[in-house]
Amino acid sequence: MRAIWCGLSLVTLMACIPLQVVTHSVSANEASVPEGQYQLDPHHWNVSFDVDHFHYSRFMMRFDKVTGQLDWNAGGMAKSTVRVIIDASSVNTNVPLLDLMVKGPGYVRCGVLA
Repeated sequence: MRAIWCGLSLVTLMACIPLQVVTHSVSANEASVPEGQYQLDPHHWNVSFDVDHFHYSRFMMRFDKVTGQLDWNAGGMAKSTVRVIIDASSVNTNVPLLDLMVKGPGYVRCGVLA
């Protein structure tokens, strides 16, 4: 039984050891960034905001369906563009009743183009 416990402990320890996988390098020098189109990873960014609630609390909200693309040019930030698409109907407050209110005609007006 002790051997099984030690084996499980070793497997658990190995599962918790962080792996270092280098897929890219980061540089503050804009000239070192290759030109091209970059899709923003949905797991590493989000669109969120908060709203004051009578100076009592703040409601945190986010949009669950967003996509983004960076068109990087040789001129750096000044010559590059970012395109973001936000699905307003994906607003999420973590409170279902509040979601219905925010998506309604008095707030976001989902499905209505200005």
